[in-house]
Amino acid sequence: MTAVTDHKIDQTKTTLDQKVEFKFNHVLTRIQFTLQAAADQVEPGGTINEGTTITLNSVTIGGTKEGQGGFYDNGFYSIFDNTWTNCTGNQAFTLDADDFIEDSNILTSEDGGNDKREIVADGSYIMVIPQFVEGFPVTVNYTVHTADNNANAEDDSSTITNNITTIVKGLHFEANRVFRFNLVLGMSTVELSATVGTWDDGNNHQVDLPLNQK
Repeated sequence: MTAVTDHKIDQTKTTLDQKVEFKFNHVLTRIQFTLQAAADQVEPGGTINEGTTITLNSVTIGGTKEGQGGFYDNGFYSIFDNTWTNCTGNQAFTLDADDFIEDSNILTSEDGGNDKREIVADGSYIMVIPQFVEGFPVTVNYTVHTADNNANAEDDSSTITNNITTIVKGLHFEANRVFRFNLVLGMSTVELSATVGTWDDGNNHQVDLPLNQK
């Protein structure tokens, strides 16, 4: 995070007798994910059958597929003019079960899976250097386990793991912004949508500096 102030805090001949206010802004972009179910349909909603469980195993953003790229992994940031230069790299980020809020990646008939839920645990958010990405892949790996309620055998069920990649094009990842990608998991489909908002939490701070005496 960086901050600037309009106050001249380097004075040496006058007394600074007021609080100096700084507005801190994040120099990176935060990416996080939410999750919903789409039972036997593409749009969010529907009803997950009893005995069916949809589990998100991992989600990967960036990398290379069909010429599409990833994210910068290094660069030079100047606090003086709030710019990034000499940025290079083609990085991918993967979140798996260890990065998810406990059980948030599991959709069942008990909760319906219709409500959009946060799934990324604190400390596991993806942080990227601000950049315009012409195109990048999002790969979702998830498992659908379906029990046969009409079967006599308790272990008569079906488990299918899907690995689906969607190419996202033309997003400008700006500093101090949060991008939320909503994953809608169906029996054999994935729908992806994105929203962006200001990184509001912890954005403003006031710092009391020692008085600058004559």
